[in-house]
Amino acid sequence: MYTVGSPADLISSVPALLGFVPTQSLVLVGLEGTRRVGPVMYADLATARTQVERLAGLLAENHAVATFVVIVDSDSPGEHAALRAAAGQSLAEVGIEMLDIYIVDRIAKGGRWRYADSSDAGTLGDPAKSALAARTGTQIAKDRETLAATLLETDTARSQRVMAQVLTSQPPSRNETLTAATEAAALLGAGNPVPDDLLARVAAGLRDVTTRDALVAKVLSGKAKTVEMLWALQSTVLTGTYRAEALALHGTIAYLRGSGPKARILINAALELQPQHALSQLVFMALATGLPPKELRDGLTEIAELTADSIT
Repeated sequence: MYTVGSPADLISSVPALLGFVPTQSLVLVGLEGTRRVGPVMYADLATARTQVERLAGLLAENHAVATFVVIVDSDSPGEHAALRAAAGQSLAEVGIEMLDIYIVDRIAKGGRWRYADSSDAGTLGDPAKSALAARTGTQIAKDRETLAATLLETDTARSQRVMAQVLTSQPPSRNETLTAATEAAALLGAGNPVPDDLLARVAAGLRDVTTRDALVAKVLSGKAKTVEMLWALQSTVLTGTYRAEALALHGTIAYLRGSGPKARILINAALELQPQHALSQLVFMALATGLPPKELRDGLTEIAELTADSIT
């Protein structure tokens, strides 16, 4: 849980909240309670005025009651009156209070921030040393391109070992796959390494679509963070259609947890590997239309329940 401190602390925490350092951007930092940070939404500054209604809706769906607005603009850090008005109207329509608006030239050590409606201003410290980054250990990418490179990296040597086991193994049962996935996620959650053979057992189960749908149900569980760690790891060691499955599951979790930029990178990569992948197509359409994560979660829950009924 992260609570808001000073304006400089809030702005410096944005890279840790997003996973990368935004430039030329609009960032809405939602609050779920008294100064407790909740969902965080992001849009490119060039298209922000057309995006604020969708972003406000996403904040509301994720139970935000108020939001801080951060405008990152190094080119012409003016008043942004039209954008501020559009944001205020869209937020008011969904019952979210718009708190302070900050304009900052860059979110980096020495960056200059100011209130949009007063002369009060200040200088940022190092975002990599913000309280949130220090507490969570979040690795912050310098930009979205670097984030993409990090998300899509591969471990070639380990991939060869794991895929050799996957391709020569017999498909495990649904329950065996779920048990292996639970064990692997628990190891990651405890900070322990996951053996190659355990990763291979989970991956081999992806051959069966009903097993894959059952794994989607685990994505919807209350342990989404450790499950996300599992699919992030799997995407670095699997290849071909197996990697497409891992990327799709990782992207789905990212979307449900409110990280649209991360989800878009992962889902696009999954579709490049497997253009007709049903789950990836579903999440891609959710991203394209701005479907609230709650509605996607409800739809996936229904699919998972139907799958469970069909195999019991």
